[in-house]
Amino acid sequence: MQLPPVTRSLRFRLSGLTSALVFSVAGLALAGIYFVTLRAVQSLTVTERALEPVLVDGERVAIRLTQVEMRTIESFFKEAVLNQLAIWTIAIMLALFALSLIVGWIVASRSLRPIDEITSVAREIEATDLDRRIALDGPDDELTRMANTFDAMLDRLSGSFRSQQRFLAHTSHDLRTPLAVIRSNLEIIAHDPDATIEDWRQTGEIVERAADRISVMVDDLLAVARRELAGSTLTPIDPGAVVAELVADFGPTARAGGVSVVGDLPSAPLTVAADANLLRRAIGNLVDNAVRESPDGAAVRVVVRRQGEWTYLGVLDEGPGIDVEFALNGDHGNGGMGLGIVRQIVAMHAGRFSASIRPGGGSILSIALPEGPDPSTPPMSDDRLPEFYGSSDIDVPGLYEPPAR
Repeated sequence: MQLPPVTRSLRFRLSGLTSALVFSVAGLALAGIYFVTLRAVQSLTVTERALEPVLVDGERVAIRLTQVEMRTIESFFKEAVLNQLAIWTIAIMLALFALSLIVGWIVASRSLRPIDEITSVAREIEATDLDRRIALDGPDDELTRMANTFDAMLDRLSGSFRSQQRFLAHTSHDLRTPLAVIRSNLEIIAHDPDATIEDWRQTGEIVERAADRISVMVDDLLAVARRELAGSTLTPIDPGAVVAELVADFGPTARAGGVSVVGDLPSAPLTVAADANLLRRAIGNLVDNAVRESPDGAAVRVVVRRQGEWTYLGVLDEGPGIDVEFALNGDHGNGGMGLGIVRQIVAMHAGRFSASIRPGGGSILSIALPEGPDPSTPPMSDDRLPEFYGSSDIDVPGLYEPPAR
């Protein structure tokens, strides 16, 4: 026999448990009263064998009872009292059972009302409506903490969803730009009857550069997509070693353009929980942007610092200075794709990406990574970063620059 669906609900089980507890406690109390009364009634005896005189033919006559008659009256009296007590006890028990069911259902309903509110809000939330919050009022109990945790999760989901929307918009824009360059140049050269071999060669070079740019964008997209699907693996790594490798990789290319890339590394190794490949890609994107924007003879400095619970990785350049709003929000334009990748990677590591202008000219793009999953202090404010990272003079001790190849 299959029970009704309502019997499998949490409310039914909670009300049944509450009812059983109320009924058991009250039933035990009532049973105790019944047995105490039973013993008291059974211990009653009649010590006087003479009853009150009665009028018989106008005269008061005293009636005396024998021992047997007295015990018979006692027995009838006790039986009547106990029968009445049993009837009332059973009636009260039945009423108590019904009352316990009602009380149990009310208590269960009131206890589960916050959960119903949480369920209702969760059911109404869609991927495009992540602004709803439970905002449960009440004492600091388990349900309130659960609702607050759910709201915090929605905050993170909302931020991640908006970040993905911006990222897709920027990606679409950045991919359309090189495609438009390829199409327009091919259309012009294809419809020009006087085009020479040199014109075709120049068009081919333009198409090749645009194709290389698309290839880099696709690689970045695939890297982020793979990490989002598989989940990033955070392991203890030395960020200084990652920066040293990047300085060595970018050194020859940067020197060919008249730019120096140096690493300002700590004297002792540091440890941070991160995905080495993703962190290398994020810093590499920042260094690549800095090298491309720096003038001839400039230096790009990659700094690794630790303060408190946070590890800071900064890229300082001597270029014209980046638009902070562009860096943080990924406005359309050259480099938006690379910075979008950086923001995604930093979000995966529960860190913070910052951008600021150096007082002496140039930009500071900084990544702050927490030492643990729940740092007790926030990262430093952006206005402190220029002083924190210090001078960009490449002659200061402690800088790492690989030998020329």
